Amino acid sequence: LLLNNLSLVYYKLGEMHRYVETQMQALDHAVERSDYGHQLRIYRNLHIYFRETGNRELALQYMERAVELAEESGTENDLASLLISRAVFHDRYLSQPDQALSYLQEAEELLESTTDYRLQVRILSERAELLRSRGALDRSREIYRQVYSIGALNSNSPMLLAVEVRQRDVGQ
Repeated sequence: LLLNNLSLVYYKLGEMHRYVETQMQALDHAVERSDYGHQLRIYRNLHIYFRETGNRELALQYMERAVELAEESGTENDLASLLISRAVFHDRYLSQPDQALSYLQEAEELLESTTDYRLQVRILSERAELLRSRGALDRSREIYRQVYSIGALNSNSPMLLAVEVRQRDVGQ
């Protein structure tokens, strides 16, 4: 954890080479200790870093490593969250919307028996946004109505407000 925190200091100071180097040291340490959660956080950090710096190949590699780790651990919520992130990456950075929809479907199937409505909402929201960007406005509005219903059932006012804004973007 100390190495991960140190790497974030390097990041904030703009010392990107040292950031990556320290993240890698933290990853080695997490692997040695079999610390699943820490390994997953580091893979996500590296994915985000390389995605934001435009290195799609490395970003994809770190995403894939995180997915493999989540699959090995059998942690469905982590895997579903990563599949959502993978879908976003494939849609927004690789221009592969069909592949993105496939990952969202896979995440949704993983969560069929879960009570974590936030992950379900993330999946639906990403699907609605993807469909909106492809011009499938009616389907997008329909999905946003589902998200609104989930928010109402869970008394989540910020979610309701966010959905109302997105619905206006789609053209209620």
